[in-house]
Amino acid sequence: MNAAGPRRQRVEILLLLGSLSTMGAASTDLYVPALPAIANDLNVAQSGTQLTITTFFIGLAAGQIATGSISDVLGRRRPLVAGSVLYVVAALACALAPSLLLLAAGRLLMGFAASSGVVVSRAIVRDLFSGIEAARAFSRMFLVLGMAPMVAPLIGSQILKVTSWRGIFLVLAAFGVVLLVASFLRLPETLPAERRRPATLGATAATFRMLLTSARFTGYALPIACTVGMFVASLASVPFVVQDVYGHSPQTFAAMFFVIGLVMMVISQLNARLVQTVDPRRLLLVGAVTQLAGALLVLAVGDRGIWPFFLCLLVALPWWGFVVANSTALAMRDYAAVAGAASALIGLGQYGLSAVGAPLTGIAGHGSVRALGIVMTGFAATALALASLTVAGDRRRAARV
Repeated sequence: MNAAGPRRQRVEILLLLGSLSTMGAASTDLYVPALPAIANDLNVAQSGTQLTITTFFIGLAAGQIATGSISDVLGRRRPLVAGSVLYVVAALACALAPSLLLLAAGRLLMGFAASSGVVVSRAIVRDLFSGIEAARAFSRMFLVLGMAPMVAPLIGSQILKVTSWRGIFLVLAAFGVVLLVASFLRLPETLPAERRRPATLGATAATFRMLLTSARFTGYALPIACTVGMFVASLASVPFVVQDVYGHSPQTFAAMFFVIGLVMMVISQLNARLVQTVDPRRLLLVGAVTQLAGALLVLAVGDRGIWPFFLCLLVALPWWGFVVANSTALAMRDYAAVAGAASALIGLGQYGLSAVGAPLTGIAGHGSVRALGIVMTGFAATALALASLTVAGDRRRAARV
């Protein structure tokens, strides 16, 4: 698209793509405030409800591979529409689940279906934009994605005031219907037939092998996974810290993430402006350093009260806009011909680590601020180390040219 195409169409497409990309985040953020209520209603341990987050991200990670590959073969629209239909069905199944086991199974299916919005939205951005324009487009798209942690917990906590946790899944089903209709009516096909990949297992395997053996691709993709893993670990643990450790309500948790999401949106838009004049690799490193500093603060002073805890999270979590947006653009920069597969592997990494990150804080110490700080610091330090090594390698290659 670049400079071509009406500005209104560009804004409309990025808004819709941003909404589709929230299928993963909103599906978790909306119901996280209900985790204690789910535990009470289904008569299970509170840490057991985190299994529903893990199974969701397992489904989301596995679905990335299937949907990404299919979208390179069939185009973007058909896998997206099919995934949206399955998402609505899975959300309704979760609303009716009579046990934790069946709820976890429904969440697995829901995650698989949500992958269509997550992976196809990234691939479409790469179809339409390249270079600095791609980094800007991802930042604009993440403006909408940043609204999920800001708005979804707030909506979820308000739903709990008028109905049970099952009503949250009915709202998610309605969300899926809206996205399905909008995609069907307003989203164009961005991968013409002549650019599609052959529908063979060998070709698909060769594409994934090529991406996985690229140090540059994996070096930029893995910091995304670590950053998202850190965020999800926080999301799974903070409701219990807020309610069980500090004795506050689900609405307090929702208000905290509203502010965090608001700051995340501001930082994403700052990145969209700065990337026009500042090397995106430098912005990536700034974000990685700052989120590590925030994680260390959680570990050092997060247990001194709810306000110090919140301020530490406010330093650590909003830098998604610098780390994820720039890493995504840099990782996919050279792979326009296989954007679906590249997007799939990025998603597999980030949601695979999210599946691990969700229960880690419970294993390290349920409801413990220190346990959360350890997990966050591990993820953030790994993200910074990988980003630093990859940027250094990039600069060495550029110096040799």
